[in-house]
Amino acid sequence: MTQLFTLPASTNTLGPALDEDCSIATRVDYVYRTTAGTFQPLPNLTSYPADLAQTTTTEGKTVPYIVRVETGTINRAIYETAVLHDPTIEAAPTPFKPPAAWNHRLVYILGGGCVGGWYIQGASIGNGGILEDLMLRQGYGVAASTLNVYGNNCQDLLAAETLMMVRERFIENFGPIAFTIGYGCSGGSEAAQPISDEYPRLLNGILVGCSFPEVVAAMVNNITDADLFLHYLNTNATVSWSDAQIEAATGYPTVTTLSTIGPGNAVRVKAQGGTCNAIIPTDVQYDAKTNPTGIRCDLYDHLVNVFGRDPTTGFARRPIDNIGVQYGLEALTLGAITKQQFLDLNRNIGGYDNDGNYVPRVLWAMSPPSRPRTLADASPTADWA
Repeated sequence: MTQLFTLPASTNTLGPALDEDCSIATRVDYVYRTTAGTFQPLPNLTSYPADLAQTTTTEGKTVPYIVRVETGTINRAIYETAVLHDPTIEAAPTPFKPPAAWNHRLVYILGGGCVGGWYIQGASIGNGGILEDLMLRQGYGVAASTLNVYGNNCQDLLAAETLMMVRERFIENFGPIAFTIGYGCSGGSEAAQPISDEYPRLLNGILVGCSFPEVVAAMVNNITDADLFLHYLNTNATVSWSDAQIEAATGYPTVTTLSTIGPGNAVRVKAQGGTCNAIIPTDVQYDAKTNPTGIRCDLYDHLVNVFGRDPTTGFARRPIDNIGVQYGLEALTLGAITKQQFLDLNRNIGGYDNDGNYVPRVLWAMSPPSRPRTLADASPTADWA
């Protein structure tokens, strides 16, 4: 996707990739911050533009606001690094003579998203590009890559590996880093927190917003339960529910939460009708009937190197089920819903098949036992309380 990747402070793109690994030639561009508050390409490397802004770093150095941006490919990702550097008076930086205005700290930008984040190189980086004024003007180095945007790559292991390699490149260019801070929102938080848990000291600290702990065992469980509950209400319920009873049974603050976080997000687990990036041709995408060996655009098949393959189907194993879950039990205990509602909900909420289609039975993570015993088997008169 190099032909879609826009260079900083420019409308030009990187152009076609050089090989089947999506590589490009590494390049360095210089941009500057104008007195009007925008970034522009530096016209030449020997003199200052008339509208060049100045900035004062965390170390108290007041310097011309000129930024060195390096763009290249690492680990199939397009990466960029940015740091204050004045080419009119400084030689090319080395690990032994880093840019004078750099404060020896690195901010690593982690971009958001997740839906559609599989099988692609990506054409976006950071939270809107590498030129993060808030960090750069203070003297921080900034680094990011397309595979550290969850909308391009919704997998923490590949994200961690890419972060490690881009960080290494930054050190090779500029020398030791005092500390590295992960910075992101939403999908960026879903990357920052597991990377910090799984690979200590890649990130020395994180600043995250619109926060989620991670995708597979936290976010997915929430959004799929919301999706299944909404599908039950719209399709399978045989008793009526008030808004207050729905809120009591789900634990959500309003009934609209179900539709807000449910179907549009639960698509992450749907291989049939999943969300492939638009650059992936439709004729290579999975369809159970017309293309059963096609690309499955769901979270689990993107994580097949983690979960392994089901030997029968060849698809990724899915570590998700709702066996034994008693939806609305606390609401029943508190008297907020009736016994009939509780039984109807747990008998009819259903689950997904391995392709992410709705099925009337609760879903099994692996092969079910020969005699399943679940709430779906309950008779209307069973005393589950």
